[in-house]
Amino acid sequence: SRRGELQESLARVREEVAAASAEGEVHDAEGQARSPPTHNEEAESLRRAIGEHECELAELERGRRAGARLRAIEAAEAESAALHGEVAALRQSLTTTEEECRRLSTEQALAEAEVAPLQDWLGHVDEQLRLVREERAELGAGLEAALRHRSELEADEAEARPMQRSGLDAIAVCYLQEHERKSRARKALLA
Repeated sequence: SRRGELQESLARVREEVAAASAEGEVHDAEGQARSPPTHNEEAESLRRAIGEHECELAELERGRRAGARLRAIEAAEAESAALHGEVAALRQSLTTTEEECRRLSTEQALAEAEVAPLQDWLGHVDEQLRLVREERAELGAGLEAALRHRSELEADEAEARPMQRSGLDAIAVCYLQEHERKSRARKALLA
């Protein structure tokens, strides 16, 4: 990477300066010999080279950080786009659900309007059924009383039949007795 190259370059410059100081001869960037710099010049030259390298390293570091930020921003934008897609799908689903809810509410209102007359009729039929049951109970009680009275009458008639028969016999006896008396009276007149 560029940072590694800069660090290597900085190390080479330091080595060259150290070697040149030891030999007493300094070479420039093209490799040509020149008179050894003074200690201050050499320090200033090294400071400039070190400063340039550090600035370049700082720029690379900022670029790396900016790249990382850029990647983070891109990832956040991708996540945001995915979330926007989900939100749009959920909104569509909500809209569809609301429309379905309105349709069902309308159908429910229509069904309730259709059912109202049927409920009224059902109430009327229930009332009529209650009245018929009451009337049936009254008629049942009346019929039961009539049947009981009839049973009593039949029982009384059954009891009275032997007596009625004996009453006919008594009438027949009375008739015969009367007939006999009349017959005697006529016989006496004829005699």
